[in-house]
Amino acid sequence: MIELQNQFLSYELALQIQQLGFNKKCLAFYSLGKSTVIINNDTYNINSTDIGAPLFQQALEWFMEKGFQISLWTNPENPDAYIYEVMYQGRFIFEHNKYIPYHEAKVSCIEKLIEVTKSL
Repeated sequence: MIELQNQFLSYELALQIQQLGFNKKCLAFYSLGKSTVIINNDTYNINSTDIGAPLFQQALEWFMEKGFQISLWTNPENPDAYIYEVMYQGRFIFEHNKYIPYHEAKVSCIEKLIEVTKSL
């Protein structure tokens, strides 16, 4: 069973992409310094000290808008194992070629995207 919390970036990742310029509206947020996602019942109104908690899909789409191409594949022999590849403006950047669980692959991919974006 997929836990709702696992659909959102962690506080640390959310803070890092916000520092890179992510400013999309989010369905949830983190209260300053807390690691628990709070579902936003007030349609995107959050305090200036809160951090938006983007869904993984939102974060990946934001990176794609910045020119990244992201591919995530499952292992045909083990549907619970994934690899991913990152390209930037048509140029190969990184491939994680060791199969890992899906959530771990998403987190690793976002971490790599943050690292690469900081170096651009």
